[in-house]
Amino acid sequence: ESNGYDLSNRRGWIGTIKSTAVMNMYGSHYEYYVDYGNGVQSMHVLEQDLQNPSSPTYKVGQTVQIKNSANIESNGYDLSNRRGWIGTIKSTAVMNMYGSHYE
Repeated sequence: ESNGYDLSNRRGWIGTIKSTAVMNMYGSHYEYYVDYGNGVQSMHVLEQDLQNPSSPTYKVGQTVQIKNSANIESNGYDLSNRRGWIGTIKSTAVMNMYGSHYE
């Protein structure tokens, strides 16, 4: 961030820009306040440190199968008894945890 905070632990995270401010330093013209939706924010992210997010792998309405190696949902619910089940995606949401970007 422009204030010196190390963003390496947030690489790949997806967030929402809440505000911008002119910041002509470090090769940038703006800094951004980013809210990640999980109680974490970055208040001084330089424009060269942002990119457009990837799209969710699965779309609403798509039929999917729970992998045989699935363990838990993002809320901690045990999926082991649902391995192999087939279902339909009802919604997607940004979720930066367990190496994933969406739930």
